[in-house]
Amino acid sequence: MTPPGLKTGPKPRFNEQDAINAALSIGLETFTLAQVAKKLGVGTSSLYRVISSRDDLVADCLKYIAKESLLEDSDCMWDQLFLKQVDLLWELFERYLGLDHTLITMPTATRYFQEFFEKFTGQLRRAGFPGDKKRMEFAIDFIFDTVVSTHYQIVAVRRHYKEIEAEEERAFFLPEPSWIERGWMDKKIHFILDGLGKGLDLTNS
Repeated sequence: MTPPGLKTGPKPRFNEQDAINAALSIGLETFTLAQVAKKLGVGTSSLYRVISSRDDLVADCLKYIAKESLLEDSDCMWDQLFLKQVDLLWELFERYLGLDHTLITMPTATRYFQEFFEKFTGQLRRAGFPGDKKRMEFAIDFIFDTVVSTHYQIVAVRRHYKEIEAEEERAFFLPEPSWIERGWMDKKIHFILDGLGKGLDLTNS
């Protein structure tokens, strides 16, 4: 959001949401203000009518994405709720290039998802999640980290898949078509959910 003192000159032909849309279409990880301005058909200096910096625009993008991360209320069980949330997060990572990298490298990113966390933990509680707030946070952190890191790795594989496809057959972890889709993520998520359901994470807590 632009400080009041910077709002000078005529009213811009675009708004904050237009700048967000332009940045996301370029890529959250790589966009520059010059690229955003060009996409909007204005000079770079004009952007400062609605934002104060690139970091400010990244924050606005994350706030926008956080709202899209919210699930509709449903009557499913807690583990199914996690699976629905995983699918939605994956869809957002596919839609918004660089979101995974931004969440990994930006320590303050979670501050823009507080409304999401509040709603999702409430949904989990009502859906019968087996544990207190601390255990719920552990589950969310474990599962969401798995989704973010898996997508980040798969994006890298997609870039170089053809180069690494022709490795020796005897090698371990040879690339296969699933490596450019969701890999073993779904198996990992089910593994985590099964463990949570059986209380395996409580052994050394």
